[in-house]
Amino acid sequence: MKKTSIVVTTVILSVVALAMIGVLIYFLVGGNTVNIFNFDTETKLIKQEEFRDTLTSLDVDVHSQSVEYYLTDNDFAKIEQYGDEKDEMFTSNLVGSSLVVKIEDKNIINFFNFDFGQEKLVVYLPKSWLIDSKCNARSGSVRVFDPVVWKNTYFNVSSGSIAFESDVTCNDLSVLSSSGSVRLSRDVTADAVFLKSTSGSVRAEGNIKSSDILTALSTSGSVRLHNIEAKSCDLSSTSGSVNADSIVVEDYDIRCSSGSIRIGEISGGGRMKSTSGSVTATLISPVGDVSASSSSGSVRLTVPSSTEFTFQGHSSSGSVKTDFDLTNMNKSDHDLSGQVGSNPTCTINASCTSGSVHVYKG
Repeated sequence: MKKTSIVVTTVILSVVALAMIGVLIYFLVGGNTVNIFNFDTETKLIKQEEFRDTLTSLDVDVHSQSVEYYLTDNDFAKIEQYGDEKDEMFTSNLVGSSLVVKIEDKNIINFFNFDFGQEKLVVYLPKSWLIDSKCNARSGSVRVFDPVVWKNTYFNVSSGSIAFESDVTCNDLSVLSSSGSVRLSRDVTADAVFLKSTSGSVRAEGNIKSSDILTALSTSGSVRLHNIEAKSCDLSSTSGSVNADSIVVEDYDIRCSSGSIRIGEISGGGRMKSTSGSVTATLISPVGDVSASSSSGSVRLTVPSSTEFTFQGHSSSGSVKTDFDLTNMNKSDHDLSGQVGSNPTCTINASCTSGSVHVYKG
């Protein structure tokens, strides 16, 4: 009996304490809404708006909502918001043919949040509209489900993933996530492509065709690309591997601080550098200067048998080998250099600090 009384008293005091904390915070936050317990379990349509005039620009700015894009055969745009009545409603500002849709940060503090519903903004756009599309989301994912043909596209998420589930055609494409993955599921055709995740992977499962530069960066996560055709490419992962099936470019810069580099085929000239991991690539029509290096890992390059090139290889603690017959050869325990053919079109420099170097004949 005494034990039960102690438990009941403890519960009562805890509830009172929470209530007092809530009152205190109410005044500290300037009268914003404070919820001690939040049991939202239902997601429903709470607002919608249609826009009949043709748009040339759409700017979506949200806080804790996910954003979904769909393309329709209609001649008007429609915005739908899902959540509950306590959520901040979106506002729209149409100036000329430019529309800004915004959801302000709701000033609600939840101590115990049991919100099983999903707050989201759904955007329906006509397929025929050629627009500049911009989206900023603080905390929520962004997904585009249908093929899009837009002008410039800029998506930025602070905490959440970004995914394009269908083909993307636009001028410039910029997709950034501070904490979440970036994924392109189908083909991309654009002038310049910029993909970045600070904490998450960057994946392109379709073909990417860029008339300018392709940039794919991850600070903490892998970079995985399929087929790339661009003027140049800049691929980098600070903590994770970089993988690509095929890269057709004029020049490239591929870097890993902690992870391996694996490239199926790559053309042009440039640099492949891994601080902690191996470098494996097949060179197709190499030109200019080609550099492949690893501080802690082996370097494995495959070069077409008909290629004429100058070779320089070095390993601080390992062997240096090549399947090609070298002229003007200089060889020591950890160095090998020479020339293949009488008219070299490129210089291949392969080196590693801890590991071996091998150049294979393809």
